[in-house]
Amino acid sequence: MSDHRDEALAVLAAALQVDPGSLDDTSAPGQTPGWDSLAHMRLVTALEERFERPLEPLEIVSIGGIEDVVRLLDVA
Repeated sequence: MSDHRDEALAVLAAALQVDPGSLDDTSAPGQTPGWDSLAHMRLVTALEERFERPLEPLEIVSIGGIEDVVRLLDVA
């Protein structure tokens, strides 16, 4: 993964309210405890704050795992 992997894990951990060490490259909704719709919206909000812009609807629905969060950070 890219240089943004650690940042992605930290942002996701904050959204899920878990320790970053409990997450890994396979973290995804439905497979990661706590990654429900509310946590997904907290993640979206955190990313929007990080980017200082709203995410596009396609960006929001494309977040299907930690690799997608990394990808978003890579292009920011």
